[in-house]
Amino acid sequence: MSKRTVKYKKHPMKGCYKMNKHDRWKAEMLLKSDWMKRASHITNAMIYDEATRISGIDWLTDKNYSSRKYVEAKLQSAHNLRKKYIKYAR
Repeated sequence: MSKRTVKYKKHPMKGCYKMNKHDRWKAEMLLKSDWMKRASHITNAMIYDEATRISGIDWLTDKNYSSRKYVEAKLQSAHNLRKKYIKYAR
């Protein structure tokens, strides 16, 4: 599980793990369900911090962003945190 640059057409996010359809579904489930967050020890603050890190925009204070990019960044950050949890939880 090496880190690679994810190549998006609209907004490149550097230092992210690649995400396929199944990983995207898991990230959506992680954002929606509380039991999955508790099981993987991930909080909403960690997701927001990771989204800020990979996109370079502070989502809580900056209001000049598109909602689609915001959702993509949150999904990617949830996926990154999930991969890190799997990697370091052993």
